[in-house]
Amino acid sequence: MLSTDSIEGTNIVTADYSGSVATEEMERLRSETKKVIDRDGSVRLLIEYGDIEPGRIEPKAWIEDFKMAGVLDDVEKLAVVTDASWIQTGSGLFGNLMSGEVRTFDAGERDEALVWLRG
Repeated sequence: MLSTDSIEGTNIVTADYSGSVATEEMERLRSETKKVIDRDGSVRLLIEYGDIEPGRIEPKAWIEDFKMAGVLDDVEKLAVVTDASWIQTGSGLFGNLMSGEVRTFDAGERDEALVWLRG
Protein backbone atom coordinates (compact mmCIF):
# COMPACT_ATOMS: atom_id res chain seq x y z
CA MET A 1 0.00 0.00 0.00
CA LEU A 2 1.11 3.53 -0.74
CA SER A 3 -0.57 6.40 1.04
CA THR A 4 0.07 9.93 -0.16
CA ASP A 5 -0.68 13.26 1.49
CA SER A 6 0.53 16.83 1.51
CA ILE A 7 1.17 18.94 4.58
CA GLU A 8 -1.08 21.98 4.55
CA GLY A 9 0.71 25.32 4.33
CA THR A 10 3.89 23.73 2.95
CA ASN A 11 5.19 22.29 -0.29
CA ILE A 12 5.83 18.93 1.42
CA VAL A 13 4.31 15.77 -0.03
CA THR A 14 4.47 12.58 2.01
CA ALA A 15 4.43 9.02 0.73
CA ASP A 16 4.25 6.00 3.02
CA TYR A 17 5.07 2.67 1.33
CA SER A 18 4.27 -0.69 2.92
CA GLY A 19 3.53 -4.09 1.43
CA SER A 20 2.65 -4.15 -2.25
CA VAL A 21 1.92 -1.03 -4.31
CA ALA A 22 -0.79 -0.67 -6.95
CA THR A 23 -0.46 1.42 -10.08
CA GLU A 24 -3.28 3.72 -8.98
CA GLU A 25 -1.41 4.50 -5.76
CA MET A 26 1.71 5.47 -7.73
CA GLU A 27 -0.39 7.66 -10.02
CA ARG A 28 -1.86 9.44 -6.99
CA LEU A 29 1.64 10.20 -5.67
CA ARG A 30 2.71 11.57 -9.04
CA SER A 31 -0.48 13.64 -9.33
CA GLU A 32 -0.17 15.12 -5.82
CA THR A 33 3.50 15.93 -6.43
CA LYS A 34 2.71 17.65 -9.73
CA LYS A 35 -0.14 19.61 -8.11
CA VAL A 36 2.20 20.99 -5.43
CA ILE A 37 4.87 21.86 -8.03
CA ASP A 38 2.30 23.67 -10.16
CA ARG A 39 1.11 25.61 -7.10
CA ASP A 40 4.47 26.36 -5.41
CA GLY A 41 7.09 25.92 -8.12
CA SER A 42 8.85 23.12 -6.23
CA VAL A 43 8.22 20.23 -3.87
CA ARG A 44 9.87 18.62 -0.86
CA LEU A 45 9.26 14.90 -0.49
CA LEU A 46 9.09 12.72 2.60
CA ILE A 47 9.23 9.09 1.52
CA GLU A 48 8.73 6.48 4.25
CA TYR A 49 9.40 2.81 3.56
CA GLY A 50 7.84 0.26 5.87
CA ASP A 51 7.69 -3.45 5.07
CA ILE A 52 8.15 -3.31 1.29
CA GLU A 53 7.53 -6.37 -0.85
CA PRO A 54 9.43 -5.56 -4.08
CA GLY A 55 8.16 -8.66 -5.86
CA ARG A 56 4.55 -7.70 -5.16
CA ILE A 57 4.73 -4.20 -6.62
CA GLU A 58 2.99 -4.20 -9.97
CA PRO A 59 5.47 -3.66 -12.83
CA LYS A 60 3.35 -0.79 -14.12
CA ALA A 61 3.70 0.86 -10.72
CA TRP A 62 7.48 0.85 -11.10
CA ILE A 63 7.10 2.45 -14.54
CA GLU A 64 4.88 5.17 -13.06
CA ASP A 65 7.50 5.70 -10.35
CA PHE A 66 10.19 6.20 -12.98
CA LYS A 67 7.93 8.56 -14.91
CA MET A 68 8.00 10.71 -11.82
CA ALA A 69 11.65 11.34 -12.70
CA GLY A 70 10.27 14.02 -15.01
CA VAL A 71 9.64 16.16 -11.91
CA LEU A 72 12.92 15.47 -10.14
CA ASP A 73 14.34 18.85 -11.14
CA ASP A 74 11.52 20.45 -9.13
CA VAL A 75 12.34 18.49 -5.96
CA GLU A 76 14.17 20.76 -3.51
CA LYS A 77 14.69 18.12 -0.84
CA LEU A 78 14.02 14.41 -0.55
CA ALA A 79 13.94 12.76 2.87
CA VAL A 80 13.94 8.96 2.84
CA VAL A 81 12.87 7.32 6.11
CA THR A 82 13.63 3.61 6.40
CA ASP A 83 15.51 0.91 8.25
CA ALA A 84 15.98 -1.20 5.10
CA SER A 85 19.67 -1.07 4.20
CA TRP A 86 19.04 -1.75 0.51
CA ILE A 87 16.77 1.30 0.34
CA GLN A 88 19.21 3.46 2.30
CA THR A 89 21.95 2.52 -0.15
CA GLY A 90 19.75 3.04 -3.19
CA SER A 91 18.45 6.42 -2.04
CA GLY A 92 21.92 7.84 -2.61
CA LEU A 93 21.37 7.34 -6.33
CA PHE A 94 18.64 9.99 -6.29
CA GLY A 95 21.33 12.55 -5.55
CA ASN A 96 22.77 11.82 -9.00
CA LEU A 97 19.36 12.17 -10.70
CA MET A 98 18.20 15.46 -9.19
CA SER A 99 19.56 18.85 -8.28
CA GLY A 100 17.94 18.91 -4.83
CA GLU A 101 19.30 17.57 -1.56
CA VAL A 102 18.76 13.96 -0.49
CA ARG A 103 19.06 12.70 3.07
CA THR A 104 18.28 9.31 4.62
CA PHE A 105 16.83 8.91 8.11
CA ASP A 106 16.26 5.81 10.23
CA ALA A 107 12.65 4.65 10.68
CA GLY A 108 12.34 6.29 14.11
CA GLU A 109 13.49 9.67 12.79
CA ARG A 110 10.38 10.83 10.90
CA ASP A 111 10.09 13.99 13.02
CA GLU A 112 13.73 14.84 12.35
CA ALA A 113 13.14 14.33 8.63
CA LEU A 114 10.24 16.79 8.71
CA VAL A 115 12.35 19.37 10.57
CA TRP A 116 15.04 18.99 7.90
CA LEU A 117 12.47 19.35 5.09
CA ARG A 118 11.03 22.49 6.64
CA GLY A 119 14.48 24.04 7.15
